[in-house]
Amino acid sequence: MMDHIPLSPIWKSHAGGSVSPCAPKVYTMVTNSDGSATFTVSGTTVAGEYAGAEWYIARPIPQGASKFCLSYTITVSPSSLTEANAIETDCIATDSLGLNYNGSLELNYGSGGTIDVGSGSGGWAHTGVQPGKYTPNVPHKVEIFYSMDFINKRMSVLAMAIDGALYLIPVQYQNVAAVNEGWKDFTQVMVQVQLGLTPAAGSFSVTIGNDMKLIWS
Repeated sequence: MMDHIPLSPIWKSHAGGSVSPCAPKVYTMVTNSDGSATFTVSGTTVAGEYAGAEWYIARPIPQGASKFCLSYTITVSPSSLTEANAIETDCIATDSLGLNYNGSLELNYGSGGTIDVGSGSGGWAHTGVQPGKYTPNVPHKVEIFYSMDFINKRMSVLAMAIDGALYLIPVQYQNVAAVNEGWKDFTQVMVQVQLGLTPAAGSFSVTIGNDMKLIWS
């Protein structure tokens, strides 16, 4: 089953707080005429701190589904090479009890473009897997593969593919236990785009193509 994700103003946004130490001065999502969307972060509200913002949309989980892929095309600005601390796309699932299943994944630009995944405790697990930074001004095809186990309350980020190159997540970073964070969005996946700046607080942007989708099995 395929769920095409619209990149439209129905997405919500949040900055600082649970996202990063502080908010950027400016964070925007602009829908383009071709159905793609450009996300931009610029500046900081607290000098010397890491500023970040996220945008998110909830999508239903099909009955009986246990595996899925988040697929999209991403194009980054040249300034991302020096101004980005992290480029993150997440899938946070909830079950019928409201438990959270952490499918967070980021390319950690601060460590040269290594993959970090959610640890389940609100922090990050540094996998050591290093695809490197995205080449700017070039569309890159990204696929992130997940599995969910609603019986044993576990979630795994299995792999990330960039332009057909597959990067497997080591097994010790999989089977992350679900936690209760008080969410009220039951049996959904929260798809997120999150951008983090370095303390220098410059500006960069990413464009997500109009092909963003969830593929369920």
